[in-house]
Amino acid sequence: MYLPSLQKFILKTALSNINSESLTLYSDAQESSVIKSKNKTNSLKKKLLTSSINEFLKIKKEIEMNQIKYSVTNFGIIEINSNTHAHIYFFEPIIKFYKIKPKDNFIEIKDSIFENISENRKQFEIKKRKYIRVDGNHKRGVIRGESKIFKKTKASVSRTYKTLINKGLLRKINIINYNKEKIGIGFNLTKAGYKISKTI
Repeated sequence: MYLPSLQKFILKTALSNINSESLTLYSDAQESSVIKSKNKTNSLKKKLLTSSINEFLKIKKEIEMNQIKYSVTNFGIIEINSNTHAHIYFFEPIIKFYKIKPKDNFIEIKDSIFENISENRKQFEIKKRKYIRVDGNHKRGVIRGESKIFKKTKASVSRTYKTLINKGLLRKINIINYNKEKIGIGFNLTKAGYKISKTI
């Protein structure tokens, strides 16, 4: 499979992060429990409202017996306070491939509660205004919004990620905050992506 240089870089960087940070292919996996009740449970719950203490305990036990609890594994979302991570984040090719300089105070993140590289990369992704602005991209040398070079870089990186997803080599992961709002983007290698990245 032919891969342009940026696509190769993204796959190689993701693989390098996996190896250096001991990440799994499903590093974004989150386990949650789901309780499913049988039809009989609804009528039992209505009885709780008018029951005595002894009846309440008996009905409560019967409700629990009529409930099925099972585990569900969710993918594609990383919560800001979770110990889940992506293989590569959107910003990484911008800094490492296109050499857009980050602000110094964002390079070394010391307030990570986990104090590891995976968490540092995640925290850097959600930072705003994390790049140094370059002068001279607008009239009279005044920066208003993003520079033209930076816009082109982000567009190129975005297209490349989309192409790798369409090829089945990456899958997209959204980072969300406490209000379930998207605040960053990460990507994980698929099995096919992992296999190809080892040959680059």
